[in-house]
Amino acid sequence: MTIKDTITEGSQLLQNTSPTPQLDTEVLLLNTLSGNSNLNKSYLYSHLDINVPNSAIVNLKQKLSRRAKGEPIAYIIGYKEFYNLNFCTNKDVLIPRPETEQIVDLVIEVINNKLTTYSNTNSKPQSIFIDIGTGSGCIPISILKSLNTKYLINHTFFATDISTKALKVAEQNAKTHQIKDNITFLHGNLLEPAYQLINKTKKGINNFIITANLPYLKPNEKDCSIKQEPNLALYGGEDGLVLIRKLMTQVKEYFQLPTFDFHIFIEHSPNQTTPIRNHSLNLFPKALMKVHKDIQGLNRITHIKIN
Repeated sequence: MTIKDTITEGSQLLQNTSPTPQLDTEVLLLNTLSGNSNLNKSYLYSHLDINVPNSAIVNLKQKLSRRAKGEPIAYIIGYKEFYNLNFCTNKDVLIPRPETEQIVDLVIEVINNKLTTYSNTNSKPQSIFIDIGTGSGCIPISILKSLNTKYLINHTFFATDISTKALKVAEQNAKTHQIKDNITFLHGNLLEPAYQLINKTKKGINNFIITANLPYLKPNEKDCSIKQEPNLALYGGEDGLVLIRKLMTQVKEYFQLPTFDFHIFIEHSPNQTTPIRNHSLNLFPKALMKVHKDIQGLNRITHIKIN
C-alpha cells in the first residue's frame, strides 16, 4: 500500500471520530515511519507513491484503532510539542496546551525586566520560582530552557504535584532536557510541600514567581475530547475554582507580604476572570492585576503582582 493510499484509508477510518482525520493519520504515519529519523509532512507528500512496509502498516493500524476510540494523539505517540520542545505524555498527565505557552512568555518577560532593573546596580536579582500542579513539567522546563544559564546561579526552582505518577513524568522530561538538577520536584498539595524549603531559602530573595495551571473545569464541562485525560488534572470543584482559591489563601497565610516582588500567574476559564479578581483583591487589596487573552481573544491568564 502506498503512502497516498494509507493516508486515504486512515482518514476514512477516523472521519466519524476525529475533527481532523487526515491530519491525525499523517501524524500517526509519520510517527510510525520516523524511527530514529526526523521526517516531516513534506516527506509524505513528496513520496506519495512509495509503498509503506507491511510492518509499518500493522503498527499504524493499531495506532489508528486507538485514535478511533478517542485516545488523544499525544498519548498514542507518547509526546506533545510545547514551546518548541517535545514533552513525554501519558495518561498520568494533562496534555500541554498551546494557550499555556503564554505563561512561559510572561514569566520570561518578568525575569528579563528584573535583570534589566538590576543590571546597573551592585545587587543581583534572586528569585524563587514555583510551578504548582506541574503535570508534565512543561512550564518550568520551558522557562529554564529559555534562560541564559547565568541566570540559574542565583535562583531556586520548585515544581509540585499531588500526583506521584505525574511527578515521575515531569522528572523524566527534565532529565530528557538536561535540567533535572535545576528543579526540585515535590509531592504534595499546592504550596504545602515547598513551604518549609522556601522558608529556608527566601533570605535575600527579591523576586518570587508562582505559576499555576490548576484544574479549573466544572463537573458539567466534561467533553469527549478530554475524557481520557486525568480527572485530577481537569476538574476544580463545583465552580472550578476550589484549588485556585486555596492556593491564593496559602500565599496569604505562608508569606509576610509585601516583602518583595511577588508574581502569580494563573490559567483559568474566561468566565472565571471576575471571581479570581475579586478573591485576589479580597486577600491582597493593593495587588495589581492584568488579564491576558489567548489566541482566540478569550481571557485566559491572570497576572497578580503583589509588591
